[in-house]
Amino acid sequence: MSQHAIPDQVSFDQLADLFVQQSALHSPSELHGYLCGQLATGARLSLESWFQAAQQQIGIEEVPTATLRASLSLMYQVTLAQLEQAGFDLQPLTPDEDHALAQRAEALGLWCHGFLCGYALARGKPAEALTEDARDGLNDLAQIAQIAVDESDGEESEANFMEIHEYVRMVALLIFSECNRGPELDKPIATVPADSALH
Repeated sequence: MSQHAIPDQVSFDQLADLFVQQSALHSPSELHGYLCGQLATGARLSLESWFQAAQQQIGIEEVPTATLRASLSLMYQVTLAQLEQAGFDLQPLTPDEDHALAQRAEALGLWCHGFLCGYALARGKPAEALTEDARDGLNDLAQIAQIAVDESDGEESEANFMEIHEYVRMVALLIFSECNRGPELDKPIATVPADSALH
């Protein structure tokens, strides 16, 4: 496992179970996309601010449980590390291959929607300040957010989905790269000890 791989505590299935327990209205994929969109703009959150933002984004009324807070803390810190280390480990958080292709495609669409929302809410660079490739990438994410697959095509559909999944990943890395340049962004993020996130 790579140093910055997503740990088991923030796998899609683990988070989905925690979301169900707290009657969340949205998917782990959408929340991860939202986080990546926020970070791509150069925004950095304290963990407490991240907990509040996550609670709002997934639509839960009660304060996140200690277990969910711990998982959200790991999600934030690992995702930021992945992006800052050239992002080679970054993967949109979607169900694994044991799930139906339609479910994985829907989750990828939700991830793209979350990314666009996070980018917009954090006031990312306007389109005219981005390169043409990055502008095109944002437009493509908006299209992919509406993704649907025909599982009757079998292996061809699977191959197409994997290609789109990789493209989404590369768009996120490109936008992060363009918006996170300069010494003013090389600041440590506010974190708390791992055990204190459980209280």
